[in-house]
Amino acid sequence: MKQLLTLVFVIGIASNLFSQNVLTLKSGEKMSGKVDRFKNDSLTFKFKGNLMKFSSKEIESIYFDENAIQKAGIKPLPTVSEPNKEQKGKISGVVTYFFNDNYRYKPDIGATVSIISVEKIPIVNYKNIENYMSSKNNVQMDDETDEKAYQEITQLKFRGGVDRITLGVDGSGNFSTDVPSGVYYLLVVSTERTRHTKCEFGGKFYCSKVEVNPNQTSSFNIKFDID
Repeated sequence: MKQLLTLVFVIGIASNLFSQNVLTLKSGEKMSGKVDRFKNDSLTFKFKGNLMKFSSKEIESIYFDENAIQKAGIKPLPTVSEPNKEQKGKISGVVTYFFNDNYRYKPDIGATVSIISVEKIPIVNYKNIENYMSSKNNVQMDDETDEKAYQEITQLKFRGGVDRITLGVDGSGNFSTDVPSGVYYLLVVSTERTRHTKCEFGGKFYCSKVEVNPNQTSSFNIKFDID
């Protein structure tokens, strides 16, 4: 904190303390606002009407006006309009099931959708789920493949202490939610279609890893057929 205070007084002593201040964090973020006070090794900074607290370990430098940055020969960093704001994207989709040859597909009303951050549940071995889905598509299934996938799907369905989003499919078969950017497991379990395996006896499932990018939508059209 002594170094921080030295920076403040050396650069700002000849400046008007009521002028605009520039706070640069070690993360690379730069904010223009007003230093409010120093207390207990922390800085309170007023940014866009909000008082924000930073520890001395987070702070790279403080300047009392923009000109001081140029005089110090430091290249300005990009200004962040809303610091610490999560960048979000969207996951959405339509879930249907095959009803009959006349009506074809209908909304799978009540189907459950679970969205779980891959980072939050590292215990899951997604390869076992992929092996199950590959065997299912090739109409080849053995008890070992079924059992291994069952263990992983159970983790995704019920593991406690994991941050997750759980949605229900609406009357049109739709689901949609905003999530922070990242990689997720998307698990959809049907209420209308089952399969004679341990893994899908309680409902056929769709499972995929989804990468969500800021301001983008990842869309899915999930159909549960009879087989």
